[in-house]
Amino acid sequence: MKKIRYFTLKKYLSIVFLIFTVASIQTANAIIQITDVNQLPWDERFRMGNKETTNGKLLFSLKGGGNLLYVKFNPGWSADGTEAHYHTFHEWGYVLDGDFPLFEFVSPNQKKGTLMNMRPGTFMDRPAYSIHGNRAAVMEKQIVTPPSTQLLFYEPGKTVSLNPENRSYSDEWKSVEEFFSANFQHTADTHTMEWEEDVELPGVFVKWLSDHTKKGFTAKLRHAPAGWSHPKKNLKSYNEQGYRFLYILSGDMNIEIIDDDNNRINTTQAKKDFFISQPPMSIWNWGDKELTEFGVTWLEVQYGKGTTIGNGPIIPSSLLKNNAN
Repeated sequence: MKKIRYFTLKKYLSIVFLIFTVASIQTANAIIQITDVNQLPWDERFRMGNKETTNGKLLFSLKGGGNLLYVKFNPGWSADGTEAHYHTFHEWGYVLDGDFPLFEFVSPNQKKGTLMNMRPGTFMDRPAYSIHGNRAAVMEKQIVTPPSTQLLFYEPGKTVSLNPENRSYSDEWKSVEEFFSANFQHTADTHTMEWEEDVELPGVFVKWLSDHTKKGFTAKLRHAPAGWSHPKKNLKSYNEQGYRFLYILSGDMNIEIIDDDNNRINTTQAKKDFFISQPPMSIWNWGDKELTEFGVTWLEVQYGKGTTIGNGPIIPSSLLKNNAN
């Protein structure tokens, strides 16, 4: 995995924030990681299904916090336990290309469910205790559909099957007080979902995908047009507790690379299929020049604390003082 050192707070905060405790400064040694996903090798440990019908790459992993996978479902995809099941954890996903049919259920007593066709640009926000799965008819359709490449993030927890013959079956589903439904946003269909002005980034456009700010999870699609730069030059910010993920869907993004002494080293250009992980206490700098030459579209996910929903609200990013014009 290609990692680029972005900017640490070790020396900078000792000058700017003298009121910080030593412990806080020590935890501030986080760095932003930039990964060219196409350069990562496929890894059998991260496929989502039977061998040779799916491939996977690990983009992010946090102990006790979850995993982000880059998964390709090939024509003829098959997996064990595809019938109706639910998770005790939250997960989200985004379809990069191809089709992926899936059934959604509102009740454990429901047998057939509702067919959901996930297509390029579909974002899925699935809460815990959301029943879903595939029937034999869907698996047959998967044979003739184009291969589907997706991002899939899942938090810690377990899977419970509703099929008594499945090894993941448990009677505990009978004690669940309420089951929930997943939220699907079809971002690629402009008749269904239009761009709107981004109030946080003037001149940028946004599509809201999920907003659970109080529970600690948001997801947006953002687009900056060619030549866009932030109105406030060299605006730097950081999040104290939560992670922020960016995945470049198209175009180019110029990212400032700064050393420990707050001296600019160079600018790194992230392109399509680059993944950016911003951990807590790492600094994001919008720079003093254009963010993108040809325009850039990216998926952005943010957490309130760590990478799990429900651990606290998303607190607005803290701005570093005396750095913006």
